[in-house]
Formats: sequence, C-alpha cells, structure tokens
Amino acid sequence: MKKIFILTFALCFTLWAQAQRTVIDKVTITNNVADQLDANLAAQLGGTNQYGGYLQGATTVMISGALSQTDLNVFMQNKLYDAVTVDWSGVTSIGGSALPANLFAAAGSERKMQTLLLPDNVLTSIGDKAFYAGVPYLTGIVVPKGVTSIGKTAFANCAALTSVTLPDGLLSIGDYAFQSDGKLASISIPESVTTLGVGLFSNCRALASAKLPSTTTVIPNSLFSNCNVLSTIDAPFDKIISIGSQSFRGTKITSISLPALQQLNGSNTFTNCTNLTSVTIPANVTVTNNDLYSTFSGTALTSFDIPTSVTTLTNTFTNTKITSFTVPASITTMTGTFDNRYSGTGILESLQFEQGSQLVTIGDNTFAYTLLTSVALPEGVTTLGASAFAGITSLKSADIPSTVTGIAASAFSGCTALTTFVSRVDNVRKISPVITANVFAGIDLSKATLYVPEDAIEGYQEADVWKDFGSIKAIVVKQVQNIENFADISATFGDNPITLTATATSGLDVTYTIEAGKENVAALSGNVVTIVGAGSAQITASQAGNDNYAAAADVTVNLTVSKTAQTITGLSDITKTYGDADFALTATASSTLGITYSIADASVATVSTSGTVHILKAGSTTITASQAGNDNYHAAADVTVNLTVSKVAQTISGLFDITKRVGDADFTLSANSSSGLTITYSIADASVATVTNGTVHILKAGTTTLTASQAGNDNYAA
Repeated sequence: MKKIFILTFALCFTLWAQAQRTVIDKVTITNNVADQLDANLAAQLGGTNQYGGYLQGATTVMISGALSQTDLNVFMQNKLYDAVTVDWSGVTSIGGSALPANLFAAAGSERKMQTLLLPDNVLTSIGDKAFYAGVPYLTGIVVPKGVTSIGKTAFANCAALTSVTLPDGLLSIGDYAFQSDGKLASISIPESVTTLGVGLFSNCRALASAKLPSTTTVIPNSLFSNCNVLSTIDAPFDKIISIGSQSFRGTKITSISLPALQQLNGSNTFTNCTNLTSVTIPANVTVTNNDLYSTFSGTALTSFDIPTSVTTLTNTFTNTKITSFTVPASITTMTGTFDNRYSGTGILESLQFEQGSQLVTIGDNTFAYTLLTSVALPEGVTTLGASAFAGITSLKSADIPSTVTGIAASAFSGCTALTTFVSRVDNVRKISPVITANVFAGIDLSKATLYVPEDAIEGYQEADVWKDFGSIKAIVVKQVQNIENFADISATFGDNPITLTATATSGLDVTYTIEAGKENVAALSGNVVTIVGAGSAQITASQAGNDNYAAAADVTVNLTVSKTAQTITGLSDITKTYGDADFALTATASSTLGITYSIADASVATVSTSGTVHILKAGSTTITASQAGNDNYHAAADVTVNLTVSKVAQTISGLFDITKRVGDADFTLSANSSSGLTITYSIADASVATVTNGTVHILKAGTTTLTASQAGNDNYAA
C-alpha cells in the first residue's frame, strides 16, 4: 500500500544546517511515514532529524494509504502549523483505528487549518483533546462514518466551528467535547447516541437550536450551560428521568414539562433562563441534597410547585417574577431564597407558611429587598440570619415566634416603614447573642410599637435595643375560632344557584374563594355559586379574624357538578310511498343539542346527518336518532323508528275495443303503463287471432278479448 504526500509550500524552508533553501512541490512516500521522512524527505531537504519540522510551511497536506501510530506521532511532532487544508480522505487504515489524544491539540502556536477531511469506515474513535484548542480556524467538521466514540474535550475551544456533522452509529460523546465560546449555531445528535458527556455544549454562546436522540433519558450536568441564545431544544422531555446541575443554565427556553422526571440535581439547573415562565415536574421527584440551590434564580417564573423531597431553599428564587409564595411544610431551611440585593427590589409581596411548618432557619438575606408589607413567622423558627429581611422598605409589621433564639446582624435593617414588631419570645434573654442596634438599623424605633408576652414586658424594657421601641405592650391573646357547616357539594349541570352557608364559631362573616382556572365549572359571587358546566372545583371558606379572634383555619370542600341527562323526542314511525319527495326528520333533544341520524338499510333510503331522507326504493328499514352529549350533557338514549316505503299503484291506458275484417294486415297494440314498465298481452280465443309482443294477426272472423297486463316490480304494484 503506497502513501502519497502532496505538500504545497507557502514559504521556502531555511535549513540552517545546510544554509540553503529548498522548495518541495510534491513528495512521494512509498514506505511508512516516519522512515521515509528520515530517508527521503529529510534527505531532499538536507536535514537529519525526522522530528525537525519537515512539514512546516505546507499549506496543503494530502495523505493516502495506511497510517501507523508511529506515523501519527510524526504528525504530532511536525504540528502542521501552516496547513490550511489537511486531506486524509484517501487513508485506508490507521493504526489502532483511532485519532490519538492531543493529535492536533494546542501546542504553542496557532494552526491555520480551515479544512480537515477524514476517511469513512477507517476510524472508530476520536481521542481526548484530539483537536482541543489547536485548530482555531477550523470552520466545520464531518465526523466520519464508523466512529462510535468521541473523547473528552475532543473539539473543545475550536472557536471557528460553525458546523458539526455526526454519523449514524455514533454511541458516545465525551465530557465537554464541543465546549467553546464559538460560532456553532445548531447541532443534531444522531439517534444512535446513548451517552452524552458532562458540559457537552457548555459555553456555546452562538448555539440557537439542538436536537437530542428520541431515546434520551438523562440530561447530564452542564449540557447546555451558558448557551445564551439557545431557545429551541428538540428532546423527548416526556421521557427524561434525570437532569444534572446547570444543565440549562443561561439558555433562552421558555417552558419545560418533565412528567417522568425521577432525579433532579437542582444546583443552578435553570439559573438565568430569563425567558423561562413555566417548569412542571412531578411532586415526588428526588432532589439532590434536598436543596433547590439557585435552581430558578434569574428566571421569569411566577410560581412553582416544590417537590415533597425538598427541605432547603438556597437562593432558589432570587430575581424571579414571583409575587406570592407559600412556604411548604417540608422546608426546614431558607437562605437567600428571595434575595434581591443585587437587582434592586424584588417583587415578592405576600408570604405564607403551610400548616405544620417545619421551618427552623431563615438564613442570610433570605427575603432581602422584597416588597413584603407584613411577615408572621411560624412556631419552630429558631434563627434569623444576617440581613434576612433587610432593605424591605414596605415592611410595616413583623411577628417572630416564641422559638426564636438568635437574630443576626442587620436582620431588619433598612425596613424604614416598620411600626409594629411582635416578639413572642417569653424571655428576652433566650435570644442569644444579645442583639445589637444594627438589627434595626435605619428604623426610627421611637415611632414603633413592640408587642411581647405580658409577663416579659419588664425584661424587654430593660434590654438593649428592645428598650428603644417607643412603646412596649402586651400581646393580645386572640381567641380561637373554627369554620363549621361546610361540606362537599354535589350538583348537576342546569341546577339553580347554590347558597353557601358556612359559619364561624366567632360569629364573624365567612368569605369564600373558588379554585383558580375553574371558570368553566362555576362562578362565585359572595356566597352564591352559579353552575357553569360539569366538572369539579374546590371552594375555600375563610375567616380572617379581628382584634379578638385569630384567623380561622381555612376549610376547603369539593364542588362536583355532574352532567345532565337528555332525551330525544319528535320522531315516530314513518310511512311513505316510492316516489315521494325528500322529507326532513324533526327530532329534538331536551338539551337543544343537534341530532344526528343513521339508517339501517341504505338501499331503501338515505339520510343525511342533518336529517333529510331521500327514498330509493320500496321496502322497510329503521332510522335512528342520536345525540352524543358534550361536556355538560350525557349522551341521550337512541330513538329508533320504522320507515316503510310502499309500492306505487300503476294504471294501463291506450287500449280500446277493436273492429277488424278477415284479411286485414297485422297491427300493433299501443297500450302503456303509468309506471313506464313494459306491457304484456294475451288473447282469449287464439283461433280468432294471435297476439305476439303486442302484434295481432287475424285468423278468422269471430269475436274474442285482448287483455293488456303489467306485473309490477320492486317499486310498482301490478
């Protein structure tokens, strides 16, 4: 097998050993590359070291034949810095069937390679870092057929790549294989690929669209991290069971639904996806470290249902569009969850806590610079971190539970509107360390009121900082109230409006709300529910309390609206005669919904779905009227009636008494039937005359009778 090198040099070589210049137009290597570089090419150039850079200066390198690993080592040594085109499409075999690691990797100088052609069905793998940062002008790569694996960082930092074509049969692509702040705008992964490496396309800031195999079930860490214009991802999201950290960070996706997801590494998964408005995942998904660490920071989310396995929210919703948030009972630690120190003011306005809250720690900056107006922390919270509620200029009241044991520096600093502070801690000395003035920095405490347990007033009046409040008063212990007389409701579409009659044990008025998005089921005005359609909705009764009563626990019931039955009327047995004009059926449904019709024997008559009957022949069949129902009505029971089509009576005319003489010529009878059917004739005395097919032949003088007949058919009576 011959190997042929065509080396076109842009510049002459200066060979210092010989002090002469030699220009090579074409060199034919007939043995292995390494030996012939030494024996042939080096001799022609006057050099002696086969690794001395003999290919330096070549702008085009074309190779055919067989390459050994030793040959490849020669190319690694010679670097090919000046080669613009490297054409190996004629290579028939490569030792080890692999492009080795670091083959064209960065090596101190920039290669000028723009085009690389590799042979099909010769290679099976491309090694780690094979082209890593070493071909900054390479604009496209066609990975040849036969390659089943691409190594780690194989094409990483190839900044000029605008197109990558991957072959069918490729099985795995290594970590960071195409990582680059380059020009690659789209990528399509073949269906054969089963393994996608970590950070595969991270930092591909020009990547706008990507297609993953339809069998993909795992999204690895940082797969599309910092792909800042990526808005279109064609992937089987309904099959994805695992998603790694930072996998979509900084992309431009707008929504994602992952119904099969089982494992989520929430660390920065969707951070800075500024267009992301909707994320749907199962409630029972397992979250790594039980923490949604910066998972949705910098997104456009307005809400998110937190999985039940999550116990920690660290920087989870910083700089989002969430205005109201209910902390799930499962959460034990919140740190920087809605921190908006670096974006001005957040838009969180309302904060609630689920009953049975397990929250213990509210860490540093958790709600800093939001728009909260009031906050009431649940029992069980022990720690308020530094600047936990700092910079909330809209905060007017705060209520901390009896379990608090620590309030860190600047916890409420800058809450300039704060006028009411409730501390349920029954001994101020339980709060350790003793708080410092900067906890309430920027607040004029002389204009604020502090509410504490009655028997703890003296302690607070003597304690530093606390004593600076303008007024210290006892907490009013409100009475407990409950909501009663409120149970699940069953109704039927079409029922009259329903008046809700829940009562509060306090005697205070109860208010009601209906589940959002259920406008097609019912409308609520005050305490009156108007049925709109069949379906289900939840209705919640609330009583907010007053100065004497604490808010009652909400009571939520189910409203179930069933479909209404309907009947069909206005259809009875029908008798018609063949030839009658088309007629319309006039059945109606009690629902006023449209009726459809069908006929058993379409050879007797046809019926349109709108109810027009066209008779085809005499006979009998059945017609069925149906109404299939809709969202609010059950299907009606079919009504079936008989259609009977009688034959038409017919008459014969055109035949009169006939007088003839013996010897008269044969003559033709001209009777006809009203049906247009053929007439047949018979004669009583065939000795007087004969009749054949209506032609009469006289035989002798005499008298007899001629009879004209028409026997009828399927549609005409005789």
